[in-house]
Amino acid sequence: MEFLPSQEYRTLISWPKAIVQALESAGIASQPLLDRAGIPPHLFADPNAYIDSRNCTKLILLAVEASGDPGFGLKAAGYCIRPVCMHWGMRLCE
Repeated sequence: MEFLPSQEYRTLISWPKAIVQALESAGIASQPLLDRAGIPPHLFADPNAYIDSRNCTKLILLAVEASGDPGFGLKAAGYCIRPVCMHWGMRLCE
C-alpha cells in the first residue's frame, strides 16, 4: 500500500470529509487516520479548502486498511455531494 502520487496536486476538502463520514459511519475512529495522513482537522471548517492529494491518497489507503474493505472508496463516495468526489472514489478503488 505504498501508492502515492509523485507530483503535488490539490484535492478539495469535500473528499476527505466524505472519507471521514464513511469511517465514522463504519464505527472507525477517523482522527488517528487523519493524524497519520497529515490532514489538520481545522481544514474541515472551510468547504473551499484544499489539501495536498498525497495526503488524501494516504487517508483513503489508511481507511481501506482500517476497514479491511478494498471497496471503501466507493462507500466514501456515497457521502460526497460534489461530483469531483465521485471521480476520486471510483479511481482509488480500481
